Amino acid sequence: MNLSLQEELQPFAEELQRYITPVFLEELAILIIQSHHISLAGFFESVYS
Repeated sequence: MNLSLQEELQPFAEELQRYITPVFLEELAILIIQSHHISLAGFFESVYS
């Protein structure tokens, strides 16, 4: 039996959709933005000091 990549990944995608809600995505985006702000702040401090 030769499954396409899409057929192989479909069950995984369906499982993810159960857990990835709009609220989860919003919280993830906030965490990513905050971590980038911290790393950028440190970068600019080192460049301009």
